[in-house]
Amino acid sequence: MNNLKLKEHDCFKYDSGTIGPIVQVEVDYELGGSNMFSGGSSSRGIYVYVRCMDIREDGCRSFALFGNAIESGLKFFVLPLARKNAKKIAQVAEYIDPVAAQVAAQWKTDHHTAVAAMKAAVETAKMALLPKKPAVQAVQDEEAPALAAAN
Repeated sequence: MNNLKLKEHDCFKYDSGTIGPIVQVEVDYELGGSNMFSGGSSSRGIYVYVRCMDIREDGCRSFALFGNAIESGLKFFVLPLARKNAKKIAQVAEYIDPVAAQVAAQWKTDHHTAVAAMKAAVETAKMALLPKKPAVQAVQDEEAPALAAAN
């Protein structure tokens, strides 16, 4: 991986800078459950977060919790998981890594293109990593119309 770096607790992060206003792309596991900020609930699994934040010289980070998507960021659900799995997080990060720098660079200037690029990377990861339909079931599905027509 060229952009995302493994950080504490098996998550992967990319920061567009070191001091001042930055955009961060993160791949991490979330326990899910009730969300007191949105009033809804989140699924348990792996998410990609894109956040705007400000890093002071002393290392303190601040970011907005509310506001529009450009200011407060977005999160993209990638893969359902019953419990945290470092290997799966790393596999998702492999699909997000190629677009992390592009998304961070375009987040404030060309937001729609940045979101579209991230959505495409998330969909590619989902298609590659979600469990496939068993081959036996696929064969049965194909044979069902022929059996119905024969009877």
